[in-house]
Amino acid sequence: GGAGGGRAAGSPAAGGAARPAAGGPPRPASAPPGGGTPPPIAGGTAAIGPLPPPAGPSGGCPFEMLPYDPGPWNDLLYCPTNNCYAYAANKLALYAHRPQPGEASGQPYTVNTGPDVAAAARRDGAHDAGDCFPDAEAPRLLVALVIWPGEDYHWYRKHPTCWGHKIGWDPATNLDSSNVIITDPATCDRGLYTVFHGYMLMPVSQRVAAT
Repeated sequence: GGAGGGRAAGSPAAGGAARPAAGGPPRPASAPPGGGTPPPIAGGTAAIGPLPPPAGPSGGCPFEMLPYDPGPWNDLLYCPTNNCYAYAANKLALYAHRPQPGEASGQPYTVNTGPDVAAAARRDGAHDAGDCFPDAEAPRLLVALVIWPGEDYHWYRKHPTCWGHKIGWDPATNLDSSNVIITDPATCDRGLYTVFHGYMLMPVSQRVAAT
């Protein structure tokens, strides 16, 4: 996906652009109608307060989702040097070579493991899920990092109705290795990228290549 590229199965992009999603998570089922605090439990000494909404992949941080639009990424001029890292950060450009995590900060990753690649991405500006960015950094993109042990890393980016990705020089797509639209990168068919490291957030100021 990033370093070697094109080594896992993929298919041309499918689907069209989608309007960004809005709204928050539903009220927990344990909360009473209209919200508020549930009544005391018989025989108990105190009421149980309403449960907080689940944090989700972003760790409770706000983020934005851009429409799924693989066209520009699959343009013959841009496709060869834009990889999964550029796609995750939404940094389409004419690069001299495919960007690598940590390259922009002058400290590229050296070991192909989730912790090392994630640390390099943080040096370029990313945060772990749960470490929120201010509104000034919108669009704040929710991404997922996976690893092909000993060989390569790969990134996915959240869109309103799917997750997209771009394996090396291959076309951008929203399909997994079984040609199924990706709704959850943690459970989809990722081919040889068997290690799911976790979720991160990339701000608009994220850098992916040295300038």
